[in-house]
Amino acid sequence: MQEIWCTLFKFLEWGNELSFFKFVSEERIDIIRKGCIRFTPASDFNDPFEFKPHLTKINRKFLPYHLDSLTLSEHELIAKYENATVSEELSEREISEYSAERNFKYTKYKNELNKILSDYGVLSLFHNGAETYNPSIIIHDENEPRQNILMWSYYANNHKGMVIEFHNSFFFNETRQVTYDNDRPLVTYEDIDDRNEENLFQIFNTKKNVWHNESEFRVVKRLEDADRVIGDNLDIHLFNFNKKYIKSVTMGCKADPKFCDEVYQLLKDDPELNHVAFFTSQIHEEKFCLKFFQKSQMYGRTFTNAPIFEDMDVTSKIPQQLPPDSFDF
Repeated sequence: MQEIWCTLFKFLEWGNELSFFKFVSEERIDIIRKGCIRFTPASDFNDPFEFKPHLTKINRKFLPYHLDSLTLSEHELIAKYENATVSEELSEREISEYSAERNFKYTKYKNELNKILSDYGVLSLFHNGAETYNPSIIIHDENEPRQNILMWSYYANNHKGMVIEFHNSFFFNETRQVTYDNDRPLVTYEDIDDRNEENLFQIFNTKKNVWHNESEFRVVKRLEDADRVIGDNLDIHLFNFNKKYIKSVTMGCKADPKFCDEVYQLLKDDPELNHVAFFTSQIHEEKFCLKFFQKSQMYGRTFTNAPIFEDMDVTSKIPQQLPPDSFDF
């Protein structure tokens, strides 16, 4: 009994930690089994604007003259520079080079930018930015990441997949928060020449604000650094990670029971994963939310806090004591 209460206390302590979450389909069970995860190139994202910044022909040192107001289109800015009078800020040579030479180089720089960006892959993670609790002891909290119905639908095969919770130290110091904006990130020729990483990284971490509900964080890595590359076209780049960073696995409310058993058995049998909490989910009877139930193994017995009489007729008489394979948290 003391071991049970120690385990429960450990779950309660999760409220002091932040977590990252990855919503995945059934096929991504290999993340748990093999301790590796894919970094996705831009061509495989569902958003066609990924890695597609606005490449401007305007020299970065000229941008502050007019971009501070953000009222002019690039076409209007070009006209201003082409018709600019010689001043202390803009020399005749600089005006000439902008209007002719820089326009001529646009295709070259566009191709160079695409080549640079194709070298990178992105790992997308969901992060609620708040304390994360054991979902089995919370009735309903809209800030709980596993309550995000859209994420389940978009990325976990319409609730048939699962969500993997990672410790906040997962890819420590490499995670960056996505900025949601109406304007695409701006890149200049100078950024490309200098390989300005800070300006280039804004390309990976800026999305249209219509995606804000995903509360996304990202890790960006060079694909050439992948630990393993698979696929017919060698386009799936996998990076290893330490399984100790997995905190929990939660199955979708439409997940196949056989798939749930497979994942649970995997967690139970792998000594690197025996610390991982396992949850199932169900649709709430009254609200637009999910209910979560925990299943664990102790002393060779399986315990769960799932409703014991859920499949019984509500008029059935309730037994006086719990069945031996259940444990009411």
